[in-house]
Amino acid sequence: MHNASALRIDTNLNSSSRTKWLENIPEHHQKLLEFWEVLKPRDGLPKRRDFDVPDLLPWLGNLHLVEIYDDDARYLVYGSNIARIHRREWTGKKFSELNDPKKDRLLAYYMDVRDACRPLAHTVSASIETKYFTWSRLFAPFADDQGDVRYILVHNVLLNDQGIPDQFRF
Repeated sequence: MHNASALRIDTNLNSSSRTKWLENIPEHHQKLLEFWEVLKPRDGLPKRRDFDVPDLLPWLGNLHLVEIYDDDARYLVYGSNIARIHRREWTGKKFSELNDPKKDRLLAYYMDVRDACRPLAHTVSASIETKYFTWSRLFAPFADDQGDVRYILVHNVLLNDQGIPDQFRF
């Protein structure tokens, strides 16, 4: 097993998202990255069929599971804690169906991870109404049975929750 904390992330991706990927995975993502590493075969990526929902209990509510297509993606699961804060439920939605001005940027993140074939992390700020939030995200790719990146598990950690009403906190 690789030492997750030593995993180096390439910040020089040919990124259509123009995001700066983090060079090291933040501590709050370490356990999920270790889970991914345990599932990972010596050559290739872990497969989606290698885990079940109960395996993800420590992170449920803060996870998205995204299915990747050639030029689109679908949220198979949109984390319930994230949905509550953003006041939207995107489970089952394709990106092409979303009514959100950031959907192309979101899709570009997932395509970067697909193309890199390895976990990537970044921080991003987002506004909800008049409040601003900073999230840390770990993107962990999973392969289909042919070995192609077809799924991405996304762990979302809210870094600042200034101004979130109590009913939206988790």
